[in-house]
Amino acid sequence: MTGVPMGAELNPGPSEFAELTTAFGELAGLIVPPGGTLTPSRLVNAAQRAAPNVEGAALTVLPPRSRPRSIAATGALPRRADELQYSIGEGPCLDAAEGDDLVRVDDLAADPRWPAFATAVVAELGVRSIISVRLRLESDLRAALNLYATVPGALTDVDRVNAAIFGSFVALALDAERAREEASNLQLALQTNRQIGIAIGILMGRDLITAEHAFRELREVSQATNRKLRDVAREVIETGELPHAPDQRPG
Repeated sequence: MTGVPMGAELNPGPSEFAELTTAFGELAGLIVPPGGTLTPSRLVNAAQRAAPNVEGAALTVLPPRSRPRSIAATGALPRRADELQYSIGEGPCLDAAEGDDLVRVDDLAADPRWPAFATAVVAELGVRSIISVRLRLESDLRAALNLYATVPGALTDVDRVNAAIFGSFVALALDAERAREEASNLQLALQTNRQIGIAIGILMGRDLITAEHAFRELREVSQATNRKLRDVAREVIETGELPHAPDQRPG
């Protein structure tokens, strides 16, 4: 079997869809408590609670030029199952994150796609059924939501629908976190530039030097003391004096 496009061959019956709808209705108030924030971790936990056959859920992320890692997991089983895939270099969560929309495993012991991973995870954890769904993100980060069970054939078409729906929400939460992080970094950069500008002004006025000369002094002290430039600038603002390295003395 290969990766299955999301939405293909989904045939849950009306009663199963009704149960799924009820589950999502009950979970709506649990995922985000009053005043809370929709986070990937809460959604991963909710994805497991929404499907009684799922014994563990985890979230794989593949940063550019970096090793894959799990940023959320509902317990030791899904976290270890993820880690085995990372260390061995194969598995459904990696296939899903790297391109397949949805990867479903009905019995890992009889599936030939990942022989090394299958042998290891069945022997160590008893995992037999897996669903991994790719998250569609705005950033260059790649990710997959992974559902695990120890019973062969335990994860049904309803679980596939559940994984696809929760995967969409997890993707939104990851994009939101990235946007908040970028906004925070921008605010920090603006604050740092403002502090450096004030410190340069203080040194210019005190020593009657140019802005270029003042900035060079700040940078030299930063390098000599192994401190961040913004920290040196903050000390200049607070004391009116340029810090000196331990082996330096004021002229």
